[in-house]
Amino acid sequence: MSVKELAYLNTPPPTGKPAAAQPSATPPATHVEPVSPPRASAPTVAAQAAAKPHPVGNAEDLEAFFDGALRVQLESKHIAGAVVAVVVGDKLVFTKGYGYADVEKQLPVDPQTTMFRIASVTKLFTWTSAMQLVEEGKLDPDADINTYLKGTGVQIPAAFGKPITLKDLMTHTPGFEDRPVGLFAHSAAEMKPLAEVLKSDMPARVRPPGVVASYSNYGSALAGLAVATVAGKTWEDVVEERLLVPLGMKYTLARQPDALKLPATVSKAYKWSDGRFKEESFEYVPLSPAGAISASAADMSHFLIAHLNDGTYGDVRILKPETARRMRERLFAHDPKVDAMCYGFWELNRNGQRILHHGGDTLLFHTLFAMIPEQKVGLFLSYNTDRAGGAREEVLDAFLDRYFPGPPEPRSRTTTADVASLKRFEGEYSGSRHSETTYAKLVLLLQPFTVHANDNGTLTAGFRGEPRRYVPEGPLVFRELDGRRKLLFHEDEQGNISQVYMADVPAAAMIRETGVNQPRYHQGLVAVCGLMFLSAFLFWPVLAFTRRGAKSTRFRRSFLSGLISLVGWLLSAAALIFLGALVWGLREPEQVVYGTPRELEYALLVPQVCVGLAGIALLGSIVAWSRGYWRFSGRVHYSLVAFAGLGFAWFLYYWNLLQFGADLLITKS
Repeated sequence: MSVKELAYLNTPPPTGKPAAAQPSATPPATHVEPVSPPRASAPTVAAQAAAKPHPVGNAEDLEAFFDGALRVQLESKHIAGAVVAVVVGDKLVFTKGYGYADVEKQLPVDPQTTMFRIASVTKLFTWTSAMQLVEEGKLDPDADINTYLKGTGVQIPAAFGKPITLKDLMTHTPGFEDRPVGLFAHSAAEMKPLAEVLKSDMPARVRPPGVVASYSNYGSALAGLAVATVAGKTWEDVVEERLLVPLGMKYTLARQPDALKLPATVSKAYKWSDGRFKEESFEYVPLSPAGAISASAADMSHFLIAHLNDGTYGDVRILKPETARRMRERLFAHDPKVDAMCYGFWELNRNGQRILHHGGDTLLFHTLFAMIPEQKVGLFLSYNTDRAGGAREEVLDAFLDRYFPGPPEPRSRTTTADVASLKRFEGEYSGSRHSETTYAKLVLLLQPFTVHANDNGTLTAGFRGEPRRYVPEGPLVFRELDGRRKLLFHEDEQGNISQVYMADVPAAAMIRETGVNQPRYHQGLVAVCGLMFLSAFLFWPVLAFTRRGAKSTRFRRSFLSGLISLVGWLLSAAALIFLGALVWGLREPEQVVYGTPRELEYALLVPQVCVGLAGIALLGSIVAWSRGYWRFSGRVHYSLVAFAGLGFAWFLYYWNLLQFGADLLITKS
């Protein structure tokens, strides 16, 4: 049963009855609801399609809708707790908690006081405080960001003949590579001052600023440091003094204290494992301005109201009207036909509505902050369990379809597209958000975005494990066959397809790979090398054992021939051990956000050994041929293993696996 079906099942017919008027500073009655099983059967899809728009300001209607939507999610997805808030105009019209903030103590989620980790929604506080300084004339959005970092020890090296600006940081177009390793920390003891973190783990600049969007936590934190430096305070102080206190956000925490000093109102975090909720530790974020805040739903409604009402909450003004409206303007888009990055907000056009939103994800918490400025409607939603990935999108879609239904999406399954013409779109594309100089580049090998032309005139496109089918909608534009997503392809100056954009994801692009950069070639290379290593690892010891003591000169070995054979076998063993250790060390790839796992650190010392052995094996192959060691087939086999070692060495270099040291993040010169 879908979220939309449960929402409609639980909801009474629209009455047009408005919610009781309440002052903006006074929340409605608190709703706290533990986990409840979903109700029985749902109405038909046809009945849903025929349903009329419901009044978004009706608290009773909203409660029925979210009871249906969130109950089914908590039950079916195994989510411990969730919270929601809806604002209309300058009023909080509905807020409610579902499930538990503490499963062991059976403590329900309280929307007024329970604080959820809002992760990257924190960035909106950073951007808002930055715009406060812009309107005060203390920050210039078009100036070199280094101007505002003096005295911090952080200076961004010059590259591409163009400086990085605050606008570039707001739109995720500074041109940095991604650095996911060490994005989180296990304890407060691991936390360092923001400037020190930014200086010690500075990502490489891999493309000119203002050209391609690539979501950057580092860039957001850099903006936070600029804000703090200009204000002469810490980022936490700035956010508290300029936003949290004026907006009356008493249950919002910008700081990340030791776990033993965390307020009791901070929700526990959970992972669903072995049929039960497993409590996890607090997730610390070293890049604080990019994701440190914890907040209650009621508090977040204050922030929503301020942005919906041109910078005003009650009698408090945090932004001038023109500044608040400016933050909602389109600032960067890969193409006029796709959604844009605004001044920190993401644009989303759905059901005829222009939505400004931002999501937030830790490994365990998943959050949505969304507002429809023209309707003066805002929505906050958050979950405290790892299994909630994708849940917020389901609720947002159902919410929009219920309260702001648009024209039916086209669902044609036929196309007149020339199959041959679709071949130009085929290929492998790499997400713009990836690492270029660390072993985290491997994500491109493991998760390429592939596009394939089908015989029926459709395209199949997507990351591994989640392909979607698309039909042509216009020049270079394709619409998902059974969904809402659209793809827009980009031609370079020569008319070749060079990039593809998801129309509703403005902070990323997929860049077409050509030649030896295509992941499939590397996958093939490592597969062939692995087979050669495996054949030597298994066959040579057997051969040596069965021919021991042979007196024929054909099999008799010299010390040197035996040493050469041993080198080839050790090369094969080391390479296979490394590949096995790499797979084992990355069995939970998301854990690298806490730093390189210890077993992976050890594994990453092996590639240097492999390269050394490969070089010796190649020389050994030359000696074996010149002296006529072994049979002809034996020399051929050994040479193939040696060349496999050479190919494997190039593979290790290409994917930055030849790095080692304390942080394993050495930048290539």
